[in-house]
Amino acid sequence: MKANVSIESLRAPLGEFLLINVSGGDGIIGICDTTIRKGTERKTFFVGSESIINIFNNGKNPESNRQIWQTSTIEKCKQYIGNLFPTCCDAYFLDGVSFFKAIMPILELLTPGLYVAHIDKVYPTDGSGNYFWNAYAVKHELNGSAERIPIVDDKRDYSPMFLVPTKNFSDYNEKKIDSAITKLRKGKRLGGIAYHLSGMFSALLYGHTNATACLQEGTDFNCIIIEPLNKVIVDRNDGPTKGRVVAVSCPFVKIPFVDLSPKMTENFLLSRKDVNIQDYDIIKTRADKMISGTSYVKRLPNELLTSVEALPDADMMISAHAVSELTDEHLAALLSGQTKIDGEVIISTNYYESIVYACNYLQYTDKSRFIDFVKAILENPDLVATYSYVAGRMKYIMDARINEIFKNIVESENTDYESVKAIAEAYLKTFAEYTEKNVNKFLSGDATFEDTMFDNDDIEPDTYHTSGSNNDRSFSSLAIAKQVIKK
Repeated sequence: MKANVSIESLRAPLGEFLLINVSGGDGIIGICDTTIRKGTERKTFFVGSESIINIFNNGKNPESNRQIWQTSTIEKCKQYIGNLFPTCCDAYFLDGVSFFKAIMPILELLTPGLYVAHIDKVYPTDGSGNYFWNAYAVKHELNGSAERIPIVDDKRDYSPMFLVPTKNFSDYNEKKIDSAITKLRKGKRLGGIAYHLSGMFSALLYGHTNATACLQEGTDFNCIIIEPLNKVIVDRNDGPTKGRVVAVSCPFVKIPFVDLSPKMTENFLLSRKDVNIQDYDIIKTRADKMISGTSYVKRLPNELLTSVEALPDADMMISAHAVSELTDEHLAALLSGQTKIDGEVIISTNYYESIVYACNYLQYTDKSRFIDFVKAILENPDLVATYSYVAGRMKYIMDARINEIFKNIVESENTDYESVKAIAEAYLKTFAEYTEKNVNKFLSGDATFEDTMFDNDDIEPDTYHTSGSNNDRSFSSLAIAKQVIKK
C-alpha cells in the first residue's frame, strides 16, 4: 500500500527544498535499528526485506564517527521497486519532469515521518580519498559520518556530499561509463538519487555509472537527496525555552516546531516513537551479513583514481562548514602565530588546529588564497611543524604556482624541507605528466582549450592579456603549458 504524501516547497539558506510528510503505507524504504550488542548502536538502510547498508556506532555518542559498510545490493530488491529509481531520476534530469512529480513514486514507499528533498552536488568518494563504489566492502570508520559533527554546530547547515554505493561493484562497466560520457558531451544532464544515512554520507540509490562519468569528465555530479527530518535541537541559551526542544533538523535545514503544521508535528512525534516495519526480523538477520568482496578485485583507471584524490575530503568539508569566514587580517594573524584578534578567537585556541582548518577552508573555497597562504607557511621557519600537512594538501591541486613552490623546495638546501621533499618530487613528475597529457589532448582535438588552461593567477602578467579573442587566450595558455613541460 502506498503512503499518503503531502509536500510544501520552501526555501532555506542553502536553497530550495521540499518539506515532505509521509504517513501510512507499507514503508519499504528507510532506516531501522538493528542493534544486537548492548552498549552499541547499529542502524540499517533497507529496501523491502533487504538489508543494504549498516551504520554502526561503537557506543551511543552522537559525535562519534560511524562505521559504514555494504551488506547487500539494490539489485536484490527488484520485486519491490522494479526500475523505480532510474525511472524517477531520468524523469527529472533528462525528461524535464517537475521535481516533486519525478520523485513522488519514491516518496510513497518511504517509512512514515518527515523528510526533506533537495538537489545538490555530491562527490563519488568516501571522504578519505577513495573511489566510492568499491570502498565499503569492509567495515571501517569514516571521518565526517557522526550524527552530530562537533565543530559544525547545530546552527550550521550543509548538504551531505559523500556517497555510499548500493550496487555491486561487479556492475562497474567501462563501456557503460563511456556511453554516459558521450551523453555528457552532447549536453545531457546526468544525475542520481541518494538517501541520507549519517553525517556527510548518503546511500546512492541510482547513478553509479553517471557519477563515474561525471568524475572522469570533471563535471559536477548532482543528486536528488532525500533526508529524514528526524533529529531535534534543544535550546541551550539562557531564556524561557532553555532546555526545551525547539526545532526539528537534518543536515540541510533546521525548522522550528512553530513552523510545522499540527499534522506534521504529530507525525514527527509518532514516527520517532514507533514505526512498524513489515519485514523487520528478516532485515535484522540479513544485517549481520557482509557483501561479497570477490568482485572488488578490479583494476581502476589511474586517471579515475587521480581524479578521486583531487576531490574534497571530509576534513576539508568539515572545515568549510565550521569556519564562517577568513579575512586577510585573520590569515595575517595566523601566520604571525596568533589565534585571536581583539580578544576574539579566529578559529581555535589551538594554533596547529587553526592552521589545519584554515588550509582546508581555503582549499575548498578559494584556491588562489589557499596557494598564497601555504606559500607563506612554507616560507616561515617557525611553522615547520605544519609543513608535512600543508604539502599533503597541496599535492592534489594541479597548478603552475604550486609546481613552482615544489620546484623551489626540491632545489633548496634548507633542511627544514627534508620532510616534504619526497612529496615535492612526486608532484613535479605528476604535474609534468598531467600538463603534457592535456596539451596532447588539445592538439589531437580530444579536448577544448579549457583543459589546458591555468587560472589567470597562474600566468605571468607579461604573458597573459585580458584583451583579444578566446582563441588568443587559448593559444597563450597552450604556450605556457608547453613551457612547463620543457622546464
